[in-house]
Amino acid sequence: MVLGGAQSQSSRKHFKSKESDSDEPKFLFSRLDSLGLYLLRTRCLISRSSTVPSGAVAAWGLNGGQISLAPPGLSGVAKLDFGSDCAVALKTDGTVIGWGTLWGYPIDIPNDLGPCIDISAGWHHVVAIQASGKVVAWGANNYGATTLPVGIGPCIQVDSQAMNNVAIRTNGTLVRWGGTSTTQVIRQSVGPCSDAVASSSFLVAIRTDGTVVTVGTSIPDPPPTLGVCTRVAAGFNFAVALGADGSVVTWGSGSFAPVPSDLGPCTEIAASHYYAVAIRNDGAVRQWGSYSLGGTAPPASLAGATLSGGMMNQGAVKADGTVALWGSDGTSLATPPVALHACQQASIGWYHMLGLDEEGQVFGWGHSPGGISTAEFGQTVVPSGLSPCIQVAAGALHSLALTVDHSVIGWGHNSSWQATAPATLGPCLAIAAGDSYSMALRTNHTVVGWGWSGASSLPIPTTLGLCESIAAAHRHAMAIRTDGSLAVWGECPQPPSALGPCVRVAGGMNEAVWWSGHTVALRADGSVAAFGANNWNQCDVPQDLGGCTAVAAGYRTSMALRSDGIVISWGTNETWPHHTAEAPVRATAIALGAFAGIAILANGCASDLDRDWTIGSEDLLTLLSAWGTQPAGTGADINRDGTVDGNDLAALLIEWGECSAN
Repeated sequence: MVLGGAQSQSSRKHFKSKESDSDEPKFLFSRLDSLGLYLLRTRCLISRSSTVPSGAVAAWGLNGGQISLAPPGLSGVAKLDFGSDCAVALKTDGTVIGWGTLWGYPIDIPNDLGPCIDISAGWHHVVAIQASGKVVAWGANNYGATTLPVGIGPCIQVDSQAMNNVAIRTNGTLVRWGGTSTTQVIRQSVGPCSDAVASSSFLVAIRTDGTVVTVGTSIPDPPPTLGVCTRVAAGFNFAVALGADGSVVTWGSGSFAPVPSDLGPCTEIAASHYYAVAIRNDGAVRQWGSYSLGGTAPPASLAGATLSGGMMNQGAVKADGTVALWGSDGTSLATPPVALHACQQASIGWYHMLGLDEEGQVFGWGHSPGGISTAEFGQTVVPSGLSPCIQVAAGALHSLALTVDHSVIGWGHNSSWQATAPATLGPCLAIAAGDSYSMALRTNHTVVGWGWSGASSLPIPTTLGLCESIAAAHRHAMAIRTDGSLAVWGECPQPPSALGPCVRVAGGMNEAVWWSGHTVALRADGSVAAFGANNWNQCDVPQDLGGCTAVAAGYRTSMALRSDGIVISWGTNETWPHHTAEAPVRATAIALGAFAGIAILANGCASDLDRDWTIGSEDLLTLLSAWGTQPAGTGADINRDGTVDGNDLAALLIEWGECSAN
């Protein structure tokens, strides 16, 4: 789906097939497409797949697997909690340990935090209570998540989920802030509380007399037969309570899984977004609900442990103070497959990426198999026996490939037949994939679309005419006609009348104007224009941008690839750091999405491990720290033989100094 990369074109570099001597139109090969949607916006820092001098991939974005990897030797833990992209642990001595990221930034525990008595993590923020009872918050301040109420006073407990926070003050009253709620002291009728947890839209608390109360209109009151409870937990649309007698009860709104009939008495409970977990009296661990999250399964037994639930992860502090983690290993969008090298083209979908190597082989990675709830439809499972391809396109939950014989093959989610090309389609020059729809550019330069007509991008305008390229965003589509004029239809404004001839186009979106997107166009003279939703300045093209060769558009962000290979971004760049590479990498193609970005790097030096275009001491230290056996082609394995040794060291020393692009 093009919510970022350059559009599908019909006159660029062609795949190196045996039939490449024909007079057929050429294809852009180092081209990327991407999709961005408003959902959980977890991020991580940049990760590179290899140090191949040509076609190396730099990818960044959703990579939640880091949450399930606790720091080595972590022990003496009193409490554990998960955010959407990080985890935090409170040790028995009051120190706080964190791993993962906060919206792409390092978690960075404040130096002056001091000993704490409680801690919790939300989507992209952390809240802690110091030993004095003072509440401290850091991270992303979405919807006031880290804006503490004035006069909050000393507190004894805190819990966060999404941007919603609740704290128990020393007098037992509750204070709520962040999210869609206004900052408030919960009504006195709730009474003094001994425990309270937050969902994204409601609160569940235990009064000091053991009765349970809910706060918020998105969940019903607790069942009248509930009785005295010792523990509560909250998922997306349901709550779980542990009775004093060991019984477990759930209630909520909409669809949620009931407690298994054979669960039996329990000692501990926790909840994640769509599922719950409990420890039975015999120590056995049970999960129920929609927990097909991939990754690791829970331990069989956790007798005496304390549970904690995150959005996609679960964990436990065991009786000896060590931790056990399980659940999602993340979408791993920022970790391309080791086998993908000399990458020529890639595309980003909702939770998955597709890559195409120089031999025409297609690779898929990210969610599937194993992912968030119902987001798994085999979109990363490349069909067995797929012919060599010249282009791939990732939609929201489906994938397309254009083979060397110009046939269109689809797989993944197919509820609206978006992954099934029409039988009458015929040979095509290019493909594009949107939310639940697909498009193709035929060899006669007409455009065909199929899939969900409610996507606003279908049907294709009857007045479109002959086109040179196509692009698909979430709710709007784009095409460049053979005369260079740009056509836009769907949920995005029309191009400016004075736009001029264009050669590339990309589309993005933002949720503030829910379905309204923005478009970024590259003119024939190398200048860039942007129009559409501009609430995050994503359409304010830098005046000193200069000549460019590619454009990309993501969630409230735009990006351009200058003619010198430098990547420039604008829009939400300051608060969405994943949209900018950490090092001044030089690229040949770029793409953005809501969850990830990707760049195909320019030719350089295989020994430039940190991609700063200089072979120096940092590269040497990286190589020496990775000495020994490594997966072939990863890390500092410069010669791709599976071992970092003297041969790699010699190669690095030979290239020592400035590295120039080829």
